[in-house]
Amino acid sequence: MLWILAPLFLFNQVAEARPEYAAKEKLSCTTCHVAPWGGSGPRTIFGKDYGTHGLEGSLTTFSDVFLGDMRTVGFFPLRQTSQTTNGVATMEAAISGNLAIVKAPDQSETRAVLTYNTSPLAGSNLREAYIRYRPGSGETNATYWTIGHVNMPFGLLTDEHRTYTRIQTDMTLNNFDTGAVYSHDFHRAWHVDLAVVNDFQSGGSFNNNGLTYGTVANLQWNPVDIPFLFGASGTYQYTSLFPQPLAGSLYTVLSLDRLTKNKISASLSLETVLARNWNNPAVNNGGINPSLSTFFLGTAQSITPYLATTSWGNYALAKYWMNPHWYAFYKFDYFAIDTRHLGNDFIRHGIGSEIWVNPNVSISARVEFAFTPGLDTTQSYPSIASESDVFGYLRIWL
Repeated sequence: MLWILAPLFLFNQVAEARPEYAAKEKLSCTTCHVAPWGGSGPRTIFGKDYGTHGLEGSLTTFSDVFLGDMRTVGFFPLRQTSQTTNGVATMEAAISGNLAIVKAPDQSETRAVLTYNTSPLAGSNLREAYIRYRPGSGETNATYWTIGHVNMPFGLLTDEHRTYTRIQTDMTLNNFDTGAVYSHDFHRAWHVDLAVVNDFQSGGSFNNNGLTYGTVANLQWNPVDIPFLFGASGTYQYTSLFPQPLAGSLYTVLSLDRLTKNKISASLSLETVLARNWNNPAVNNGGINPSLSTFFLGTAQSITPYLATTSWGNYALAKYWMNPHWYAFYKFDYFAIDTRHLGNDFIRHGIGSEIWVNPNVSISARVEFAFTPGLDTTQSYPSIASESDVFGYLRIWL
């Protein structure tokens, strides 16, 4: 079963979510994204134009009615443990619709958003499907109500679904829930999100594990006069059958562009997450991706000693731009499945680069080195997290 699930996790949709851009430009997430908290899904015209990275845009760049995204990926493990997945395949072929269905003279707006993906690796699946309502308001105090199938505004919304802190709480950019989110921008620098969903275990379907609901709160501070962005998130999930999962995230992003007045074009993103009762595969079931237990320990049976423990995750991403459309990066992931035994942890270092060859095409490649100091994953705990690998992808979007 693991070798079947592995490619789904390794290569499924890598959505656009770049908090370092928000720290650099000091703009609200809705400047570039339709979702008020950023993350995945359709972008605005400004966001699509910004994504060309200084290259001349195509005709589709200046329309926000639709967004197409296709990715072809190549994956090659550096050593074999539990899986033999390798080769080249189509990771994503998604189309998004974004339509303002009501616009009133007082500048209030009701917008409908739908994204559907189909590809050999991911299969056919629904992503965003929601209505976003914005009452008439000023630009610095905008309010949004988002209702439907959405990605949760928890923590640092990275553009990597393989990030350990995202897997830790089942909140990667491939996991969606059905519910409502209240978002508000106030005093220019502050942003808040409050979400309530009723299906955090099932990703948008009916539940089979008892009555459940989930809550998420996210607060972000992005002042113009300092080169930092700061944020804090919390989540509490209720289920009638299992101990209640809860988690907290603290994150920050430093823009060296702002710190050095554009002499150095670089950024540093950091996040730390503590989570309790999230190790249970019944609640952290992974959605499209494999569950936490499958990714880190290989089998659900291996997770038994850790079902109700507190886990700790850390993330760092450093980017350096050689020019406006070419950057190199270093990525660090850390996950301790039980804070009482920090030797039983998982560590990964990644080094790579991405280049835009034209406004609608980019090529990325990286090498990742994985370590499990306290666990013999080669023998006792075969897992995806123990794999060191090389992979790259070609991305085309409209």
